[in-house]
Amino acid sequence: MTNNEFMMKCTDCAKLKKIRTMKSTDKYWMQSMCYISSEDALVICYRKLGTTITSIEKVNYSTMNRINIKNDLIYDHANDITYNSKTNKLYLVPMFDKNSVNDRNVIYELNSSTFAKEREIYVGMNTRTSIDAIAYDSDRNCFYIAMGNEILTLNSSFEIILKFEFNFQKGFVFQNIEYYDGKIFASYTGKIDVFDVTGTYLKYIATGEGVEAEGIAAIREGKFVLGKVYDTHIGVIVNELFLFDLFVCKILNELLPIDVGVKVKGQVKIDNDFNHIIKIGNVVQCSVCFTNITSASSTIIAEIPEGYWPMNYLRVVGACSGNNFARFEISKDGKIRLYATSLSAIQSTHWFELEVTYMVN
Repeated sequence: MTNNEFMMKCTDCAKLKKIRTMKSTDKYWMQSMCYISSEDALVICYRKLGTTITSIEKVNYSTMNRINIKNDLIYDHANDITYNSKTNKLYLVPMFDKNSVNDRNVIYELNSSTFAKEREIYVGMNTRTSIDAIAYDSDRNCFYIAMGNEILTLNSSFEIILKFEFNFQKGFVFQNIEYYDGKIFASYTGKIDVFDVTGTYLKYIATGEGVEAEGIAAIREGKFVLGKVYDTHIGVIVNELFLFDLFVCKILNELLPIDVGVKVKGQVKIDNDFNHIIKIGNVVQCSVCFTNITSASSTIIAEIPEGYWPMNYLRVVGACSGNNFARFEISKDGKIRLYATSLSAIQSTHWFELEVTYMVN
């Protein structure tokens, strides 16, 4: 599936289906999980709150029966875990906190049956920056890790081969990452952001308010398991597993806006944050307001992200300050140009508003 097809077909809102509930009287909080397809097994990590003690459980995904569990493992936060089918090993990031004396740029390689630590792997030279999340890409035999404000691609020798900026979004608590079908899924409490493997932002999936998304695992055919954890009023921690399918959509609003917009060029600015692109199927609605433009020529003032490019070349009349009008031209590669206006002298304070609906391939 291409990224363009994914942006058209994946869900705006995940329809969660509860598949298992686990209660803890010992304050064990689910932190991460992964899936081993050869065993049809989920591996789930729990941390005992206020300690560095971890328990790791393996359950049969189809029956949800426990295969085995190991307690009293000293793996700190156990914030994320992934499985490498080529080495048959698990890779866990302990995510030591800022007060820890341990080097934080570390990955633990674990035996996939006993969960015993077999080696420690250090990434890069920054020993004071924590690795927060990890995912294995079996298609390219590489790993992705969230570290600092970046997602790094590591080869099979854990050398950094690519990185892109990854800013934790205000108002959402970042949790884990997962890989599936050429895409990286960054899981937050309440939503999942989706990128391609080069860092291009594709879409978000809303998972609902109050979903403490501790752990995400891609199962097969677009199906994911997501963890939800909460503390009851009587002090019992409830760990729940939910299933959702990327291709089963629960539409809350037919015009649900997604987090994309045009990228301005040069000195051009967006006026009052008015920059929205909404896609429903192969229909796109683009609404943008530009300012800080001082001349109307063939200069490119903005670009529309790939996947939202028009099927045909567009010439559009848009509004601008006062009783005047402007003419926009949008090429099939998404470039927006301002060619003509009735204004005799354009001032940087004038605004130019583009409202257009068009088809994409």
